[in-house]
Amino acid sequence: MKMNVKDVMKKYDITANGYDELYQEEQGIKYLSAWKIISNMKGKVIDIGCGTLLLERFMSAYGTIERIDYIVGLDISERMLLIGLAKVSSDERINSKLDIVRGDASMLPFRSSSFDFAVSFTVFTLLPIEAIGIIEMDRVARRGGVFTMLKKFCRLPLDRKYETIGETDKDLIFVLKKEINSKGELGEGSDKKIDDDS
Repeated sequence: MKMNVKDVMKKYDITANGYDELYQEEQGIKYLSAWKIISNMKGKVIDIGCGTLLLERFMSAYGTIERIDYIVGLDISERMLLIGLAKVSSDERINSKLDIVRGDASMLPFRSSSFDFAVSFTVFTLLPIEAIGIIEMDRVARRGGVFTMLKKFCRLPLDRKYETIGETDKDLIFVLKKEINSKGELGEGSDKKIDDDS
């Protein structure tokens, strides 16, 4: 399923109008599978491959967007971003803390450690080398994050920086371990939850 950047951009620009209808339920299942981590994120967050801002709307509906101070939605498709902005235009809980950026998941236009947490759902599978997306996520996320990969295309090397924490019918769900572990705790074996500031 590897595609070059122009092909990915074209595909999602073309399918943007029907994206939510096709994928909202499937994405919601992934969010719930990683909910322990997602619902405890706070500070600065980047959503890599945010599409139509489904995750942000999901978090707003469940009241967890308030924990986040600032969120950047990054996507390669301008059309997806524009549709997402239209869908959140009346939700001040999102708008008050959201910026969107058109960009490439394999070359994030941010300094190292710019964010506390990073999330990415089924984006890295589209990259020519999926591990580059994880390296970039690791670079910009200070505390950790969560990402998913399609099972049938997942060819990740063994690495101590991430581990599988769950799965859906089609996807594997991984946690990027820095300060956060698969139990939603800071540090390996720590008693502190990720919402603790230490």
